[in-house]
Amino acid sequence: MKRIIYMVLMNLLHAPMWFFTIARMAREEDTRTAAEKYGYISEMVKRINRRGRVTVTATGTEHIPSQDGFILFPNHQGLFDMLALFSTCPRPLSVVIKKEASNWILVKQVLGATKSLAMDRDDIKDQVRIITEVTKLVKSGRNFVIFAEGHRSRNGNEILDFKSGTFKSAVKAGCPIVPVALVNSFRPFDMNSLKREEVQVHYMEPILPDQYMGMKTSEIAHLVHDRIQEEINKKTVALVISASKMTGRVLQAAIREYLRQQQKNKNKGYQGKQTIKQLVESGAALSNIEITNKNIKSFEPVAKKYGLDYALKKDNSTKPPKYLVFFKGKDIDVINMAFQEYSQKLLREKPSIRKMLSQMRELAKTINPKDRARRKEQERDI
Repeated sequence: MKRIIYMVLMNLLHAPMWFFTIARMAREEDTRTAAEKYGYISEMVKRINRRGRVTVTATGTEHIPSQDGFILFPNHQGLFDMLALFSTCPRPLSVVIKKEASNWILVKQVLGATKSLAMDRDDIKDQVRIITEVTKLVKSGRNFVIFAEGHRSRNGNEILDFKSGTFKSAVKAGCPIVPVALVNSFRPFDMNSLKREEVQVHYMEPILPDQYMGMKTSEIAHLVHDRIQEEINKKTVALVISASKMTGRVLQAAIREYLRQQQKNKNKGYQGKQTIKQLVESGAALSNIEITNKNIKSFEPVAKKYGLDYALKKDNSTKPPKYLVFFKGKDIDVINMAFQEYSQKLLREKPSIRKMLSQMRELAKTINPKDRARRKEQERDI
């Protein structure tokens, strides 16, 4: 909510012009082409994202069919999803949106200009109407966005099951199905912060009609779901670690346990977000290398070498606190190699002089006072 208010304030001067221009586009008598309308809206969205401190990066745009008449099937993470798609997809898009959101200011005008459709998710007859309408429009050359989960996921980058009925329009129209993986699209509006965020949009190779011909819609739903989740897994690895104190060894142990589980379940499909509680038996051995802004940076050279991005976030809302560790890498093997090198680096680190002095002070306290006095008398006699 904080970022939404910030976006409104940062674009307050332009909002009236956008509103009236897009409202005119929604009229039947407007002579602009679908590409011209979409181009205007896309540039508006790019500006909103930029002024709202959100960077949207896209890969695989070459997979988007050059010929109109296709359907994008992205995972659904929240309100920002359409801003991510409108700012990165070069082809005009219409969207099937829930009825509750269709009357929001500016959203209503954009839906009208893009010839999008609102659906009552609780009305079976309305769902059938939408399937029929989308089928007809896609056959005529329109492109649609359909969120196959039905409603947004509340588990970050872990997606929900896809509803088989959402693929009926694609099957009836015989059009290309384009899986789209949205990564971190929930963060701009879900995080109560104005910190700059990065959202990733990955357009994947389309599934052509001759590839899914003869398949049930439930089978197509599983196929698209698994492809998207696999793509997300390649881009983001998330760990939730519960411990009284976050240390270098806890982080290292967490990664080792995660990788072991990934290897163990390699052939069992997607496992989702991994939660690891109390990774080591004794906390005493973990108190030596506490993660701070200073020593966490010792991992940065290794991460940079392997092209591995990471972020560490502490959540104080629970006791003990949770540490959310996010990794972005090409694959699990890359993360494995990076942490093997980091582990060796930790083992080679020499103890600091300050730590050695502290240990000597502790040792001095254990010496019997009488022994210290006897040693001083012996030194005076000499």
